[in-house]
Order: sequence, then structure tokens, then C-alpha cells
Amino acid sequence: MLSDSKMRLFRRDITLTNVISMREYLEERMSVLGLTDEDITLVCERESGGVNSELTPAKLIFFDSDEEGNILINYFRPNFYPYRYRPEGNKWEKEFQRIRLKNPDGKGKYRQPRKTGVFPFFPKNLLKKWRDGETIETLYFTEGELKAFKADFEGLDVVGFPSIQGPYKVDVRRELHEDLQRLIVECGVKSVVFLTDADTISLKYEADKDLSKRPASFFAAIRNFFESLDTLLRDKRVELEEAFWAHIKTKYCEPRAVERDGEELILDGKGLDDLLVLEGKDKSRVIDQLRELKLNGDYVEGMKLNDSALKRIRLKLGSGNKVEQFYDVYASFLDDKVFRWKNRRYQFNGEEVTYLRHDDADLFLRVGSDWYKRITKLNRRNESEEELIPFKIGEIQRDYGKKFPDFIDSIKRYDSFTIEPDTGDNYRRVIHGAINLFEPLTHTPEPGSIKLTLKYLKHVFQGNGFVTEKFEDGRHSWEEHCEQGDPFTVAMDYLTIMYRYPKQKLCVPILVSPENITGKSTFLKWQQAIWGSANGTILDNERFKMKFNSHYASKFFIGLDEGFLDLEKRSEKERLKQLATADDIFLEDKGVNVKKIPYHGHLVICSNDADKVMQMDEQDTRWFVVRVPKIPKGEEDKDLESKIIDEIPHWLNYVKNREIFHPRESRLWFKPEWFFTQQMQEIIDNTKSRADALIYNFVRNIFFDYCVDSFTATVKAVQHEVNKDAKYRLDESDIRYYLKNKKQLAPNSRTGRWKYPIGYDDKYRTLLYQKGIGRFFKFNIADWLNEEEMRSVAESKAEIFAPDPDLITTNNETVASDTSETGDVPF
Repeated sequence: MLSDSKMRLFRRDITLTNVISMREYLEERMSVLGLTDEDITLVCERESGGVNSELTPAKLIFFDSDEEGNILINYFRPNFYPYRYRPEGNKWEKEFQRIRLKNPDGKGKYRQPRKTGVFPFFPKNLLKKWRDGETIETLYFTEGELKAFKADFEGLDVVGFPSIQGPYKVDVRRELHEDLQRLIVECGVKSVVFLTDADTISLKYEADKDLSKRPASFFAAIRNFFESLDTLLRDKRVELEEAFWAHIKTKYCEPRAVERDGEELILDGKGLDDLLVLEGKDKSRVIDQLRELKLNGDYVEGMKLNDSALKRIRLKLGSGNKVEQFYDVYASFLDDKVFRWKNRRYQFNGEEVTYLRHDDADLFLRVGSDWYKRITKLNRRNESEEELIPFKIGEIQRDYGKKFPDFIDSIKRYDSFTIEPDTGDNYRRVIHGAINLFEPLTHTPEPGSIKLTLKYLKHVFQGNGFVTEKFEDGRHSWEEHCEQGDPFTVAMDYLTIMYRYPKQKLCVPILVSPENITGKSTFLKWQQAIWGSANGTILDNERFKMKFNSHYASKFFIGLDEGFLDLEKRSEKERLKQLATADDIFLEDKGVNVKKIPYHGHLVICSNDADKVMQMDEQDTRWFVVRVPKIPKGEEDKDLESKIIDEIPHWLNYVKNREIFHPRESRLWFKPEWFFTQQMQEIIDNTKSRADALIYNFVRNIFFDYCVDSFTATVKAVQHEVNKDAKYRLDESDIRYYLKNKKQLAPNSRTGRWKYPIGYDDKYRTLLYQKGIGRFFKFNIADWLNEEEMRSVAESKAEIFAPDPDLITTNNETVASDTSETGDVPF
């Protein structure tokens, strides 16, 4: 074991190693620029502040490294203190720093705090000149801190700024930063030059990139720079006389071999720092020409800024309104390629630039005889999503027809809509001339933890099933306990099938709970996030009951939140049934022809009415009703929704590879008894119609009261019994419809004897029966009572009909006379 002293030394070595690693990128960049740690440091004195302000020593480090090895760029004000900003919501200010990334992530090379604006970067020697009150004849502005610092080190007066769009005030557009105005005034600057890189008049060809934006951006930067100086140029008290724009000559973009210390390097002179490194021993010549304002010398070219010069600059950059001028400037980059310019496609055919099509045509489409437009909008998570809306042909012609006669002809046309859900790699946008309304998923399956998602699903669906997640050797694995007909297992299979076999019809989960804070609505939002707003929607009752259905008919996932359907309106229930199992649907929208399209929607309903969400019957085989418990106090998570949404890629990876437990046994995959729950039985009992309830209760009461396994009766006999004490009388048709259509019972094929118990002879422990002859229905206990209820009846029967040792009789049954037990009612 190491001694304490050796351990401390060992830890110190690790720390030094880390520091060396952190500074590696910084030292590499400084080495290329020929700068040392001393060069990028300024030792100075600055006022301490306060009432008795004194000069105190300070050490300013312009470039440093952070813990990840990125370069930290420090910005200092004329008083030698750092620029500061106050982060949003913070009480105290922080020093402003920019970061040059060691490993850019594709979103740019630099990072800076949000909403901090643009500060001017004053290099070391320029700050000293300002402090000492030296006169500055010509002041250069360039984009980039390293460029400015290198040029300043070599003797050029330069201010750097992080964006080509200019060193302006944070709160005033195109007004020069106040410190820059002070510098120009206090140092008697007579000329200012906005110097851009060698690639200013060049472009990188990309087929789908609008090539007009880059030249337009450069021109806007030059114009804004000139306009920001207007007040200073007009003020006779200020010595500033003229402003220029220049750029390093385009030829310096080309890399060339240069010998450095006996080694051949490939360098270019795109930026000012690159140019100085490229020229090596001749860098003083570059500095001299820039100081002398030789803007058409060996290294740069430019012109004095005024109103007429701006027009020439626009033409020079190719940022005017004529595509021919743009092509003339960049012909060497474009040749005969198809290019995009101001949302239009062009191509040089050898003689002239020809117009091909307008990009906006891709926003429109015609389906059959109807016109539509794709619009992009932000959802509540600030994500961009597309939506297809009807659009009048007259408005398209109004916007584009006159200027581009062939605009309408370039719009794509389709025969009809179709829905072809595909979660794999075989997605197709157009199928046999029909446009597919199902959009590709935005989430890609990725390995990872789904611990929170599994915990949430277990809370919602309860049951005995569960999934245990393990993480070993850097990999996630899962062990799943499944049970047939278990709600959690059914739910896991449901979600798996929905993803793996998106065209498979499935039962309809109905999540109910009278309490709030249960997570029901979160399930809908989670599903919509999986499928995207293009494929999924969440409706309330009003949107569900609307006449037109285009807002949900084409969706793959349809969530009905706070669903409560009128118990007496069969049409609403039939509409839900259609959404559960229909193969086709009619797409209806205002002002558009009705279209029949394939339907692959999956419906999920949430309701706070746990007992009467809608009317259900025993023969309903679509509904998977789950009562969701309230989240225990203290376990609420306000960020639950966003957390499980973050796990979606990992969840998709899990269900993509998970083994489905329940085999396919029906059109809806599951056998109805697998997803029949006690909560559904309660809803069935609570939502029966008056007629259904009377008949249902009459039959069940016979089983409970007389403990028989079956009995027989005609429709008229049932009518007589249920109407005895009922406020509302039932017709024979009501009873016959309920027994045949809702209970799926058929009358006996021939006339025969029937009987059902109507009383009990306690003395002889026998039943009294009503009897008759006719076409009867047979009622079996298993069709009307559940297993627990049948066990209760069996226990009661054993107790009631147990032999009485004190009673000896040979009668097994006493039959009631027709007149004494039934009155004058004929059967």
C-alpha cells in the first residue's frame, strides 16, 4: 500500500497530466499562430474601484482552457476588467466568455451564454494603446478573436467580434457598441475598415441549400456596418473621415505547400490569421499594406463605403435580384449543376440560366380534384411538425400564378390518400399513385434504460406481471414475468404489437379513475410523442363529436381525453366501435370531397367517470378497461411526462426485440376474456338501460334467491314478472331484443314445458315453481354470474337444502297451482 506522502505525489502527477491534456488544444492553436503564454497575457494596473480608488496589479489572460480542453476566450473592457452579464433569473453577474470547441458537434465551432449579445474583442496591444492615449490612424474590424489577436500581435490595429453581423449594442439594432464609439473618438481614428475572409466571394455547392442566403448575409453585414458609422462620420467633432470594406483575395482560399522549420505544411490564407501564418517571413509586408490602406494590393481588395458603393458591392457579391448576376459571380462553383436560389431551382444550359421550378411547389399537392398545403407549426414541446390543410387553387394562383406561370404545373398530383403505417425500414411516401398520410417516426430505437417507463406502466395497469431491468457489462437486459390475462402483461403485449404490427387491429384501452393525479392523460401524451402529432392526436368530447373528421380520421393513434358519452345515444358508441375495428373510413373536411381511405387507427380513452364512461354490454369484446389508482402522496413527479418521453428511443428498442407473450387468437389478437376486467363488469352493471337492468336483475335474483343452476321461461312469463312492481312497463319486444341480441340466447326450437322457481316451502325445504308450455328460453347460471358469485350461490344452496333430521317426507317437490301462484295471467 502507498504511503501518504507517495499517495499525495501520485495524485499530484494525475492532476498535472490532466492540466497538460486540457491545454493541448490551446497550445496547438497558439503554436500555429506563433504565440506563447506570455504573448496572450497582459500584466497591467487597473483601478480598484470604490471611494478611494487605487491602481492595483492585474494579469489578463486572453485565452485559456476549460476542463474539457476547449479554448476559453476572455473579453476585456477598456478599464481592463472583463465584460460581464447577468444570466436570466440570476441575482449576480458573471464574466462573459466565449468557447472555441475542441471537437465541434455540427452546430458550430463556438459557444457563448444565451441572450448575452455581441461584445467587441479588444486584443492586448490595442488595449494598451487606448490606455496610453495613442492615436490610431486606421482601425480594422474582423470576425474572429484569434484573427484579431494575431494581427494585433503583428502590429495592426484590429478589433474582433464573434459574428459577422457586427459589434452592435445589445438593445439597439445597428448602432455601434458604445465602447467602439469611445475608441474611435478617444484615439482619433480617421479610417475604419471592415475586413472579411478570402471565402467572402465563394460558395460551397449543396443541392438543397438556398445559395442566395450567404451573399445576402455578407451584404447585410457590410451595409449595417456602414450605417452604424453614419453618426460618427457626420459629426464634425469626430476625426473619423471614411469607412471601407475589403476582403482577402479569393485566391488565398486555395491551399498550398509551405516549408516551416524543414517540414512541408499545407496551408491556406482564408482568414487574417491564416494569411499571416501563410506568408511567414513576409507577414510584415501584409501588415504594411493594410496599414497603408492598399485595398487593391497583393493581399486584399475592397472599396470605400458610400451609397453608390453599396450598389456595386451588392453586384460584386451576387446578392441582387437577378439570378443571372448571381450565376456570373459564382459560375466556377456552379457550372451546369441544378442550384437553389431564393426558393427556386435553376440550371445553366450552356447558353443561359433557365428556371426549372419553385421550391414552394413542394408545399402544395393535389389529391384527386382537391388542393392542399403542407404547413409547419410548433407543438407544445417546441418541436416542428407538419400538417396538411385544404388550400384554394385561386389563392395559389394569386400568390404565384402571374409571376411563375408554370408554378401550378410543377405541383405534384396524386390520385387519392392512403394510410400505410410502417415502423421499419420499408416506409413509402407514395403507394400506387396515392399519398401516404402516415409519417415516418421521428424517434429511432436505441439501447438504453426504460426504468421510469416501466415503473409508470406498472402503476397504470397494475396486475401481477412485472419487468426487472438489469445493467451489466455496459449493457441493459430485462427479465419479464408474464401471466395470461394479466392487465400489465396484456398492456405490454398491446404496446409491442402496436409498434411491431401497426396494421393489426387491437382492443381499446380505457383508463378510468374518479381521482386526479393518476397519470391517465400522461399515457395519451406519451403515445402521441411516440407517434408524433402527424400520426397521433388527442381529442376532447367536442372535437370528437364534430361533423368533420379530418383532424383524426387519418391518425394512427387517437386519444380521447375525459371521454364521457351519452348513455342513451347509441350512435356515439357505434362511432367508437368503428374507430376500434373499422378497415376503412370516410375522410371528411369542409369544402373538400369525401374520400374513402384505409383506416389503421388505435383508440385509447381516458375518463374520470370510472363507472359510467359509456354504455357497455356483456357481448362487447373491444374494451380493455383499467382502473388507474392515484399516485401515492409524495411520489408525484412533475417532470414525469418529459422523462418518459426522453426514454422513447430506448422503449422502442425494447418493444422491437421483446417476445410477445399472448398468441394471436382473434381479430383483435387477444381472446376477449384475456382483457375482460372487473372494472368493465362494474361499468356493464352501471350502464344498463332501464329495460336491460330489469331483465338482468330478474334473472340474477332467481339464481341468488333460489340457488338453481338453470331454469326456463317464455318471453311472456318474464314480462309478467318484471312488470309486477316496475314503474315503467316493458314490451315483449324489449325482452326478446335483450335476450337474443345482447345475451345471445336463442329460444327453444319447439314448444315444450318450462318452469322457474317462484317460492320456497320452508317446511319441506322445496321450491315452488311456475310452470307452463310454450317456446321458452333457457337461463344458465354461468351466463349471468361470475365465478365468485356462483361459489356464493353454491354455498347458500348447500346450507338451505341440507337435510333436516327432524323432518321425514317423501315429497321432493311441491308444485304450485296455476291459479294460486300466477293469478289469471295466461302463458
